[in-house]
Amino acid sequence: MVILGVMLGVIWILMCVSCYFLGVARGRGEAAAVVDNIGDKELRSTVVNKRNVDEVSAGIEPSVKKGPQSYEVIMNAEWEFASDGMEALNAYVENSRDNYNTVRFRVVPEDDTDTVLYSSPDIPVGGKLTAIKLTQPLTSERSKAIVIYSLLDDRGRVTGEVKAGVTLVWNR
Repeated sequence: MVILGVMLGVIWILMCVSCYFLGVARGRGEAAAVVDNIGDKELRSTVVNKRNVDEVSAGIEPSVKKGPQSYEVIMNAEWEFASDGMEALNAYVENSRDNYNTVRFRVVPEDDTDTVLYSSPDIPVGGKLTAIKLTQPLTSERSKAIVIYSLLDDRGRVTGEVKAGVTLVWNR
C-alpha cells in the first residue's frame, strides 16, 4: 500500500514537471521578441511570435540610419606646447578600434567656442594623431579648451558630436 502511494506521488510529480516544461516551450514560441516601433512619433511595443512575424516585419518601415549611440574617446587630457605656443609636444588622439566611425575633431578655447585653434584631418577607426600644430599661438601658460569630435558616416557626413575637455600648457 505504501509502495502504491509512493508510485502515484512520483507519477503526479512527473506529470506536473512535464506540464510545466510544455508550457515553457509553448511560451517561447508565442513571444519570441518584443520590437519597439516608432510610427508617427508614437512608441508602441509589438509582441512577435511565429504566427505574426511576417506581418510585423512587413509593417516596419525602414528608418533613417541612426547615428552612433556611443563613442570611446582616447586622448591625453593635458597637451604641452613648445616655446612658440603652437606645436604640441605630447598631444595624442586615437580613434579606438571599438568605435564604428571615422572621426575628425577641432580644438576651441573653452571661453570662445567660435575660435578654432586646430582642425584635424579624418582619423579612421584604429588611427591616431600626434602631430598637432595650432593655427594661432597660445596666449596664456595654462588654458582650458574643448575638443569637439565630429563622427562621420561612410560618405563623410557628420552623424554626431562628442566633446571632451583638454588643458593646454605653454612652456615659454
